[in-house]
Amino acid sequence: MASFNKTENKGRQAKRSCPDSGTSDDDTFEVTEVYPRWLVIQGVDKENKALSQLSPFTLGKALKCQVGTLKSVRRLQRGDILVETDSQVYANELLKMSSLANVPVAVSAHRTLNSSKGVIRSRDVARCDKQEIIDNLRSQGVTDAVVVMVKTGNSDERRITNTVILSFNKPQPPTHIKAGYLRILVAPYVPNPLRCFQCQKFGHGRQYCKGEQVCSRCGESGHDYTLCQKAEHCSNCNGDHAASSKACPKWQLEQKVQQIKSEKNISFVEARKLAQQSTKPTMATIVTSAMRPSTSVQTRSVEVQTDLTWPAGIEMPTQLVHVVRQKTSAATATEDVGCAAEKSTTEKSKQGGKGKPSHPKITRPPSSSQPATDTNRYAVLAPSQTEEGEASSSVIK
Repeated sequence: MASFNKTENKGRQAKRSCPDSGTSDDDTFEVTEVYPRWLVIQGVDKENKALSQLSPFTLGKALKCQVGTLKSVRRLQRGDILVETDSQVYANELLKMSSLANVPVAVSAHRTLNSSKGVIRSRDVARCDKQEIIDNLRSQGVTDAVVVMVKTGNSDERRITNTVILSFNKPQPPTHIKAGYLRILVAPYVPNPLRCFQCQKFGHGRQYCKGEQVCSRCGESGHDYTLCQKAEHCSNCNGDHAASSKACPKWQLEQKVQQIKSEKNISFVEARKLAQQSTKPTMATIVTSAMRPSTSVQTRSVEVQTDLTWPAGIEMPTQLVHVVRQKTSAATATEDVGCAAEKSTTEKSKQGGKGKPSHPKITRPPSSSQPATDTNRYAVLAPSQTEEGEASSSVIK
């Protein structure tokens, strides 16, 4: 019995892991098979273009018979077939394929879709050597590493930042990596828009450009920006800036396309459509801007045009101050008369009187005996000096 317990204890000790071995439950990562998931099927006979002439029914049946059920199949603009698979067996069968539906073809891995990039920010990792980073992170799918460096002032010296760009052999980068005892989050990598230094257009480089030389400073053709002293003019948006400026609306749109493509892992065509849709004004914005009143309309009060008024039934025009005072006094008098009438009515009801309450008598100004004609109505607008003095003194009071 004792020998059995000793054997069992030895077995338990053998299963224990060394604390310095670096293996723990937190260090386990999903190990994925490394194989090309995106492959391109190209026709060998470019003159006859037999691959592009195959119907979708024939192409689908041929791929299912020779390989199997693939994850996605699409035809590219130049006539090649782009396929996606999630099985290494299917990927190997595709790479061995030499003909498809009796059409000679050549299969190769896609140049960019089988890899991805991510950004980590760690000062401890950035201080390490590039080869050391790749060797220690190779088991997690890292194939390349670039430490970002920036210039210090106007000098040519560069300093190391805490940002490292990692390349992975997967279509999508992982959410985090394990660098020794550090667990570092991986952010999506958004590259800057690709601008041609030959024609200043976006989407291709100088080595693939077929256009003429355009100056990035003035936007004119026939010379380079190095010796140009003209005013800045963008050849892409016709703005008052250079074509290399990040304030260019065209550059900002291309940057948004790159961001959408990196975040959603879609093609440039789909990302460009989404970016253009987000920049277009919606119907609600148009209606709101149309209903908004214009701020350029200036309004002016009528009272400031003149300080005189001519009420009906008055022989002479008076100033606005007099009218306001008259209205205030009239309103006060009306309130007093109303209160007196209510008081008298209340007293009569208490005394048992049956008579109806008398309405207050309102005195009106006497009507002018002289008719208001054009001659005498506008003749009084020019009062005498004494009247002007009285009017001004009343205003001061």
